[in-house]
Amino acid sequence: MRKYIAVISSIIFLVLFLLIGCDKEEKVPAYLSINSMSLTSNYLVVGTASHNIKDAWVYIDGQVLGVYELPARFPVLSEGRHSLNIAAGIFVDGVSATRTKYPFYNFYDTIIDFVAGQTLALPAPIPVKYFEGQTYTWYEDFEGTGFTFIANPSSDVQIIGTTDDVFEGTGSAKFTLTSDDPKFDGQMQDGYAIVTQNSTFLEL
Repeated sequence: MRKYIAVISSIIFLVLFLLIGCDKEEKVPAYLSINSMSLTSNYLVVGTASHNIKDAWVYIDGQVLGVYELPARFPVLSEGRHSLNIAAGIFVDGVSATRTKYPFYNFYDTIIDFVAGQTLALPAPIPVKYFEGQTYTWYEDFEGTGFTFIANPSSDVQIIGTTDDVFEGTGSAKFTLTSDDPKFDGQMQDGYAIVTQNSTFLEL
C-alpha cells in the first residue's frame, strides 16, 4: 500500500510541477544584428584607417550586455527605447584568448527602439574613430626620403625605400634576407619615453 501511495504522490508532484512551469510565460526577446565596424581617421595625423576590429562590446543603458565576435546576431531582453553603446574590441597580441576593448577608439552611441521578436540590423559598417587629444609618439609611413626606423649595426641587411607592394600612399620599405644574410635587426632612430600608467600599443 505504501508503494502505491509513493507512486501516486510522485505523479501528483510531477503534474503540479508541470502545471506551475506552464504558468510561466517566457519573455520574447528582440534581436540585434551587427555585421562589422570600421575606423575613420585623418591619415596625416593618426595614419591608416586599416584596423583589426574583431568584437563588439555592447552596452544597454550603460550596462554591459556582452562581447560578440563579428558578425553577430544576439537576443536583447529590453523593450522600447534604450541607449546603445558599442566599443570596438581587438585580440591583444593577436591572441583570441585575450580580448579587450581598444582603448583609443570612441564608442558608437545611438538610441534603439527594441521590439520583441524583431531583429534590428545596425548600419554596416559601424563607424568609430580615435578619441580626440591622444598623443602619437611615433609615426612612420615610409613616404619620405629618410626613415625613423633603421637597421642596427648588428643587422645583416639594411632597410630601403621602395615603391613596390605599397599598402597605402606611394612608398613602402623592405629588407631582403638570404641564406648568407639571414638576420635583420632594426630600431627606432630616436628613443621614446613610454608612460607606463597608460595603455601603449605598437601598431604595424
